[in-house]
Amino acid sequence: MRTSIRYHPGPRSVNGASWLSIMDAIITPDETIIVDGPVAACDGGGGPLGHPRVYLNLGPAGSVVCPYCSRRFALREGATVPAH
Repeated sequence: MRTSIRYHPGPRSVNGASWLSIMDAIITPDETIIVDGPVAACDGGGGPLGHPRVYLNLGPAGSVVCPYCSRRFALREGATVPAH
């Protein structure tokens, strides 16, 4: 038995909502998560629309953006990143 998979151009939708609008409802690009330590873990919110868990170093700037979902992680005001 042979199965053929074809690419069909055009917008994809679920119950009338496009994938983009579904993702916008779940994760907003300007979402900032405040953390207490120098390393943040991000999995995109988990579930079927998440991404692999990544560990992000906040660095001297005290903030970092997830390369998968664009969530921004910032160090809590008053907290410091320890020197290595």
